[in-house]
Amino acid sequence: MTLIVLPANPMQMPNLTATVYRTLAYTASAVAVLAVAVPAFAQSVPKLLTMGTATDYPPFEYRASDSGEIIGFDVALAKYISQRLGYNLKLQDLAFVKVIPALQAGKLDFAAAAITPTPERRQKVDFSEAYFESRNTIAARQGANLKTLADLSDRRVGVQDGSIQEEQMQKLAATAQELRVVRFKRLPDLISAIKAKKVDAAIIEDTVVATYIADHPELEFNVISNQEPVTFAIAFPKGSPLVDDFNRIIQEMKDSGELDRLVRQWFNR
Repeated sequence: MTLIVLPANPMQMPNLTATVYRTLAYTASAVAVLAVAVPAFAQSVPKLLTMGTATDYPPFEYRASDSGEIIGFDVALAKYISQRLGYNLKLQDLAFVKVIPALQAGKLDFAAAAITPTPERRQKVDFSEAYFESRNTIAARQGANLKTLADLSDRRVGVQDGSIQEEQMQKLAATAQELRVVRFKRLPDLISAIKAKKVDAAIIEDTVVATYIADHPELEFNVISNQEPVTFAIAFPKGSPLVDDFNRIIQEMKDSGELDRLVRQWFNR
């Protein structure tokens, strides 16, 4: 951009006619307005979006064993939406419990990490429309026969720190005095804890459980049939201008069948 500097008094530029001076002054003013307006717009709608996720939750988000690349259903969904809206995407891997605080601190533009939009979380961040639902499953050693939440009332139950399952077990523990809730930062640690008898069971979503069944025949997995499905949505900082745009693309994906295609790709449904 060429910078045009004019003196306040046109007499200081005797070789310019008044008409030419006014034309240059008008042009300089217009350029100045654009120079101020463009950065403000760019700041409110950045061309690079930073997405937070937690890569210990296959097939929603995890690292490819060969390359270490962050992949998964949530990642594919976010890439599709970002591209449709004209953004580039940067991924930031966090512990799940740190995702909501990072949004509150303005460190992320949004987060996709199998996040359930609970009333408590809605007080802290904004959410998109739901894009997926699943059911909770009780994982335990073979023969435990744990099928309902009531069956867990006197057990040691593992949950992922900061998850909706932790919240549900905390509520159950308020009425079941013998229930012990044991928190783990990573999902694989839950599976290891069951096998090592550090906990009696763990609560995990059915879509995630499917990735563990074949490798752990010594465990049993029972879907909690008398419980409402768990829904997932994309989370944003409060007041984010991105929510409406993301909702529009999510609805388009539902209408066109693109969302179903991604579900089939990542969950073999």
